[in-house]
Amino acid sequence: MKIFKSKWLLLTVCLLVWGGVIYSAIGEKNERKPSTINHHHLLDTDEPVDSGFQLVLNYDDPFLSSNLGKKKEKSTTKKRTHRSNFEVSRTTMQSRIAKNKPESKKKKNIVFPSITYHGNVKISGGGQAAVVNLDGQIINWPSGKINEDIRLRKIWRDSISIEKGGVKKTIVLQ
Repeated sequence: MKIFKSKWLLLTVCLLVWGGVIYSAIGEKNERKPSTINHHHLLDTDEPVDSGFQLVLNYDDPFLSSNLGKKKEKSTTKKRTHRSNFEVSRTTMQSRIAKNKPESKKKKNIVFPSITYHGNVKISGGGQAAVVNLDGQIINWPSGKINEDIRLRKIWRDSISIEKGGVKKTIVLQ
């Protein structure tokens, strides 16, 4: 019953608020009446007022057919010969990069043994291990461990990531 009374109270307040909004909007429309201005009372003199603005009408109309074939005269001013600050800084940075750039590293030709990924299993301690066939031998390989100079970096459902001598390789589930 208490909820029912509060609904009626809120409905009444809402209607009062909207009624006030509508009344103020309609009341303002009735109060706004355009006032008429008599221009004769604004100027006491019969002299024309000079506002200081003039229209300059001594230009060629760009849409007339007589001006379509004419070309503008080329300016005889000298073009800039110096470079902008951006161009100077760009060339300076390129030369600095070229000087400091280390020689390109050659990819190491590292031969990985025959590895196939068959899935993963959970191990005690909350980790997981990959079931891997490494040169014909099936092993459970925990993440982060090194086996035959190969480190198992990461284990996913569909693949594993390994690293040997700085070279990274991803092996997909078989």
